[in-house]
Amino acid sequence: MKILFTTKFKDAPSTQLSLGLLKGLGNIPGVIFDCFNTSYSEYDVVIFMGYDPDIKAVRAKNSKAKVGVMDPRPSFKIQPMGADFILAHGVEMEDWYLSYTPNIFRYYIYPNFIGKELRKHKDTGKIILAYHGNKKHLEEMTPRVTEVVSALSAIVPVEFRVMYDIAGLGRWNPGFPDKVALSLIQWAPENYDKYISSSDIGIVPGFTSYRDNAVDYLPVYKITSNPGRILVFGNYGIPVVADMFPSALQVIEDGVSGYVCCSTHAWSDRLVRLARSSSLRSRMGLALNEKFSKSAAAGVLNRGLVEFIKDL
Repeated sequence: MKILFTTKFKDAPSTQLSLGLLKGLGNIPGVIFDCFNTSYSEYDVVIFMGYDPDIKAVRAKNSKAKVGVMDPRPSFKIQPMGADFILAHGVEMEDWYLSYTPNIFRYYIYPNFIGKELRKHKDTGKIILAYHGNKKHLEEMTPRVTEVVSALSAIVPVEFRVMYDIAGLGRWNPGFPDKVALSLIQWAPENYDKYISSSDIGIVPGFTSYRDNAVDYLPVYKITSNPGRILVFGNYGIPVVADMFPSALQVIEDGVSGYVCCSTHAWSDRLVRLARSSSLRSRMGLALNEKFSKSAAAGVLNRGLVEFIKDL
């Protein structure tokens, strides 16, 4: 089976993250993997990025090829009309794109260059919280979650490591008290192993807006939501407290491999539990790492994708 992965947007973050995982297809016996060309007639499978799928061009040159689209998004000008299959990063995206094709493979995405050493959880007299992602989630969780971090610092010294594109998006100013040591870290590949891997608890907000009217929870999350930020922590064996969005519930077994919650009270209870017990952090971190290894490791994803394509 010869598989081509291609797009004109070679340097886009989603392209680079996808390629980092997909290139492992070449390690599977009977599979030849290539990227970034337009010789469609030479391949059995062509996978486009969602930015610029040219499905008609493949059909014109190679009517027998199966055509897939990785990470399509409703905001993109071109939608994957006529694709044989779609690679969705989460259940949210899968749900949306079932209107285009019933053939959807859930292909999680996360940086594949991160190390594999597990965090050794110990009682050190302080707690290191960590976030990685975009600035939008940081802004949404203010003050719903930030006030919990502030309150936690009255119980134990807190360092909060926050990694995102500071240069492009500007500094985040949550107004923490002096007892919270806020470390803003510019996103860079090497900073996952340098800073995220040695944290104690992963923080994964997932809503774009949220209200609690005392009768109903009213959370809003993106169609492009996915568990990638959770999986990074799982790779390191770090437990996570996450907002209760669908992909989080797909990956985290609440109370076993981490916690999912909505309200400020729930965030407070869960963070305090983890902060007070290194043994709980270790147990939950190992459970999340096991989930990662069984369902999201690159080899697992790629072997599953090959079988999925064969079934088509």
